[in-house]
Amino acid sequence: QLQVFKFEKQLILVISIPKGESLDKLNPKTTQNNPRVDEWNALMKKYQTGIEGAKPDETWIFLNKVEVEVKK
Repeated sequence: QLQVFKFEKQLILVISIPKGESLDKLNPKTTQNNPRVDEWNALMKKYQTGIEGAKPDETWIFLNKVEVEVKK
């Protein structure tokens, strides 16, 4: 499952990975049978910038889930 959120010029992409899988294993499958995905990614890289605190060449980062306890 993919979700995209937007605030001003910032986009957040949330990818749900099935239990027991990893992004490193699944990500190469995005270009199978669709070589234009690499072309698209190369084009978009020209416009992408990382968030504050990201490394200079880093546009995608992993976020840590925050657990919140709701008291009733």
